[in-house]
Amino acid sequence: MGVEYKRFLIPRPNAFLPDASAVAALVDALRRERWLIDPASPQLAAMPFRMSRPHRHAQAAGYFVDNADGYADGSADVACHVANIDRAGVRLCWPVESAAAAGLRYPLVADAGYTQRRGTDRYYRFEMHFCADYLFHISEAIEPFASNPQCRCGAALAYEFDPEPFFDQRIAVNCPACGTPFDATGLLCRGRDIFTGQAFELPGGATYRFALKIDCGKDFGDVAPPFEPELKSLVERVLQRETYEVADSS
Repeated sequence: MGVEYKRFLIPRPNAFLPDASAVAALVDALRRERWLIDPASPQLAAMPFRMSRPHRHAQAAGYFVDNADGYADGSADVACHVANIDRAGVRLCWPVESAAAAGLRYPLVADAGYTQRRGTDRYYRFEMHFCADYLFHISEAIEPFASNPQCRCGAALAYEFDPEPFFDQRIAVNCPACGTPFDATGLLCRGRDIFTGQAFELPGGATYRFALKIDCGKDFGDVAPPFEPELKSLVERVLQRETYEVADSS
């Protein structure tokens, strides 16, 4: 079947969650620099939205919304979708089924091998994830933390949550027993290279309240490409936070 590749861009500290105005500013900047489609652009009408049913909700604004209520159309007002983030969380998803039709800059560093084998057109989905508590993401490439997340008062912090748009556990950002804030930034887990299986330390893992995610499906080359440095720099500049990258596969 092949490997499906995703890559996360996660701010430090891991508890960071931008407010609605910061999200709107980030989306505006990403549109200006052609990382995301501008709803006012004539290119939007040329973009196909046929690969999956949720993609049809992106026809009006270039993105769709996924929350506990299901899929919904994106709107001109991005901020309204992230004004009241709860423990269920929300995804904003920009599907790009044809990079050539969209006229956008590809968000990852494209490898020459891909171009030689398949040409220049590509597909991917650019996502923003939000949650009031931490999303505790693990996979074949990202192991659980070495010890279960626990408050200094002894209370367990990880919990299951359903229904929701993510298939991840949660970690309470504030202890439910004593209210102490919990910082997952320094917790150690192990990541694994998706090609070699070699393990490495990954402080914080893919645990976050806000992240960017590029989902390439199987449409990538022979390496796990990183984020384009200009895109990473733009995100850090607008949000005024350092970020780190996590490769994932399924």
